[in-house]
Amino acid sequence: MIRNERLRLAVAVAALVAPVRVRRLLLTGLLGYDIASDAAVGRSLITVGQLVMGPGASIGSLNLFRHVDRVEMHAGASIGHLNWVSAARRSRGYFPRLDRRPSLVMRERSAITHRHYVDCCDRVEVGELSIVAGMHSQILTHGINVADGTLMAAPVRIGDRALVCSGAILVPGAVVPSRSVVGAGAVVKGALPEECTLYTGPSATARRTLGPAGRYFTREDAHLY
Repeated sequence: MIRNERLRLAVAVAALVAPVRVRRLLLTGLLGYDIASDAAVGRSLITVGQLVMGPGASIGSLNLFRHVDRVEMHAGASIGHLNWVSAARRSRGYFPRLDRRPSLVMRERSAITHRHYVDCCDRVEVGELSIVAGMHSQILTHGINVADGTLMAAPVRIGDRALVCSGAILVPGAVVPSRSVVGAGAVVKGALPEECTLYTGPSATARRTLGPAGRYFTREDAHLY
């Protein structure tokens, strides 16, 4: 496995334009990624510390993955097209006093659709059968601590069978409960309190209770038709 950062980038660029079989050989053989035999990787630029893709997992085309320590996709998890997943490089000395984990973990049959931005300066976890849906949502794990004038970072977690709609913003430390819905354009700060609830607005306020037997919450198929 190649460890030199510049050589890894060169291999990643070659994999971006290579035919499917050659792409897999470059990603697994030279970059050391662990990709299941039936997982699929489109024409995306991927330079991360470790990529693990379980059975049936998929990454679409025109995505950018940079400087994340680990991207872990469990069985059936999927990432669509035109997404940007990145982190601040450890080698640049950012967040020197923080014990952070720059990673993206996607549980079974979870999905990030298209045109989203995922900041993985700390851990981002998307729960089983949850969807970051629509487009243009932002998941942010770092910011500025105004009180002491330093950078801060905190993980973001989306529970199981949750739905995050277009244009939502999840700030450092956000927690979306299982079987809940974050409405379009909502801003999630901290841990939302209840499952089976619709949250909307600039401070992600609870608007109404959602029945736990709703078909979205009880489905077993990752894809919606």
